[in-house]
Amino acid sequence: MFFTKFLERNGASWSGIFCERIVKNLLREIDIRFSTNIYQKVEKSGFENQNGKLRSELENRHFKLVNELCSLLEIIYALRDTRGPHDVPPPEPIRAQICASHCLPVYIDYLEALMFLGNNIIEDYQKFISFFSNLTETKISLAFGEEEKRITINELLKNVLYREGFFREGRKHKEVMEKLLSMGYNFGDAQVSKTLSDLSKGKDAIFTKRGKRRNYIFHERYPPEELFKTVI
Repeated sequence: MFFTKFLERNGASWSGIFCERIVKNLLREIDIRFSTNIYQKVEKSGFENQNGKLRSELENRHFKLVNELCSLLEIIYALRDTRGPHDVPPPEPIRAQICASHCLPVYIDYLEALMFLGNNIIEDYQKFISFFSNLTETKISLAFGEEEKRITINELLKNVLYREGFFREGRKHKEVMEKLLSMGYNFGDAQVSKTLSDLSKGKDAIFTKRGKRRNYIFHERYPPEELFKTVI
């Protein structure tokens, strides 16, 4: 219970920090592009004032996504807890999830704004959009596919967790089990262990397995972008 509340609270807090950095970066980009010092003038003010200034500057320059970007930033930031980790209740789980889910469209709008301000990142932008679009389709298929189709542990480990970078830092069997349970899947220990080992063998292995028996750590063998490069 404590760990769940910790994640709910920190998920909202981290999303708030994400918003602050988006606004800061874009105001600085405007300063660089147009030789202004806007960010310096609002640096010590609150987020609401900084976001309002960003909205005004982007509106004046006719950025078409300004309302969507700044409004989503406001929604996410409104859930941020700024009073410390222990003295107030965490946000409701569903609100914390909504808060985090808004971060992807905000980041896409952020990339659009950077390009609007003259940054040549179109190739990386297209790869980013394609990768997450395909990942979203995979998750929807797993969640809402035909009822008679059984979702395998192999599909979840390879096409979802590995693909979204869950194994980038290396994971123990226990961490994988906890993640699967949080997603609503209840596979047995032996089944998960065997699949992790199978995915760590042979020329098509996607994981490396290190450590001692019963305490292995599984780490991505190479970035998922390489395996799925035919898609992105």
